[in-house]
Amino acid sequence: VNALTTLDLRGGMKVEGSHIRDLAKKAPNLKHLNLSQCSKLITIAGGAVNSSPLLFPNLEEFSLNQCSQLKEVNVQGNKLNLVEAQCN
Repeated sequence: VNALTTLDLRGGMKVEGSHIRDLAKKAPNLKHLNLSQCSKLITIAGGAVNSSPLLFPNLEEFSLNQCSQLKEVNVQGNKLNLVEAQCN
């Protein structure tokens, strides 16, 4: 997982915030992450209770389109240059 650079979880019906926190810890080289249409995502942040930032040091592109339950996103990345977040 450490060498993973691209992950497309689009439409993942069971993807939750805790999974994304684990991913941030285990895949520090991730550059492209697509979480579009992940209907169970409510919060994407560093803490389960508080909204500290979730760190993705190498993330460049982050997609969150049509995440119908999403209420909070707190992500930090020094290389982040494209964020797609469109609600319908």
